[in-house]
Amino acid sequence: MDAEADREVNVNAKQEPAKTEDQPLSRGRTAGQSLSVLGRTLFVKGEVEAAEDLLVEGRLEGVIRHTADRLIVGVSGVLKADIDARNVVIEGTVEGDITASESVVIQDSAEVRGNIRTARISIADGARFSGSVDMDASGPGH
Repeated sequence: MDAEADREVNVNAKQEPAKTEDQPLSRGRTAGQSLSVLGRTLFVKGEVEAAEDLLVEGRLEGVIRHTADRLIVGVSGVLKADIDARNVVIEGTVEGDITASESVVIQDSAEVRGNIRTARISIADGARFSGSVDMDASGPGH
């Protein structure tokens, strides 16, 4: 692996939210919410736990347990992971099962392969989806 092209990180990490009152608003966030970004050149392999909004633009393999409001897989994001979160917005590629207690939004640029369990789902025209959807009005067993 070319060290300058990709950086590989093997992790079993728990993340604490950071204070970000001065950060600009983006992607539907409100003032005071914190956002962590996994950049385009990063590759993470393992289990990720996050208690703040997370934007994934890089590659991630493993498991994501997300307890904050929103997990966003950006256009350049590639996940081979099972996801357990509240709200998931997918603009990139996800291969794995998704459990979202509130909603899953699959944008037109997205490609998703896996089973989805959520209370609400939106799939935009042009999005690619292969799998099953289980919708339960009371939400998944969180």
